[in-house]
Amino acid sequence: MPRSTPASFAQTWRMRSHRRIQTANPEDLMSFNIGTPGFRIGPRNALDSHGTPGEDGVFFNPHVVRRLLSYLKPYRRWMALAVLLMLVQTGLTLLIPYLMKVAIDQHITHGDIPGLIRISIGLAAAYLGLYLTTAAERYILSWVGQRVLTNLRGSLFNHLQSLSLVYHDTHIVGVTVSRVINDVAEINDLLSQGLITLLGDMLVLVGTLIVMFTMNARLALYSFIVIPLMVLAT
Repeated sequence: MPRSTPASFAQTWRMRSHRRIQTANPEDLMSFNIGTPGFRIGPRNALDSHGTPGEDGVFFNPHVVRRLLSYLKPYRRWMALAVLLMLVQTGLTLLIPYLMKVAIDQHITHGDIPGLIRISIGLAAAYLGLYLTTAAERYILSWVGQRVLTNLRGSLFNHLQSLSLVYHDTHIVGVTVSRVINDVAEINDLLSQGLITLLGDMLVLVGTLIVMFTMNARLALYSFIVIPLMVLAT
């Protein structure tokens, strides 16, 4: 029987290893046993053992929401001002198309130059007001957001300092750092900007529908014909 050369032996070993990898469970490739069966280590097992956010299946926790909103309480006056600016911004957003409609239907078609000048001045004032309110709202939200972010990270850092060494020894450092930096930043964006932005967009949508049906209900219904096509396309 001919002996296997080193090259053929290495080739055979690579082929067998490749077949084992193809038939193995992908989850097992990221973890392995050591010592006692069932004691698994490796990056995947470490992540699974330490859990992931929302692993209890709870998507909304009122207690957690109340705790998060408490960080906005010291800045409630600034947030109220931001909401007021958002309402003004919504009104101006709805006013600008209406002024354009008036300019076209009542002044341009009839050649009313003085009336067109008045509408143009009002339109310019509306655009200026929209710019100022938007800039002021973004500045306030950014100002509040940075302070809420500082308070959140400070509270979380103090909490981590109060934990025992066993916690830090049994938890992945990268996961902890990610929660302090990335997760806290996402929570801050939701609290300081996401809620007000969502409310403003909803008001603009509702206001647009009201204006459309007030001006011409039939034409508004005709415009909804394309909605199923948009849903299918997206």
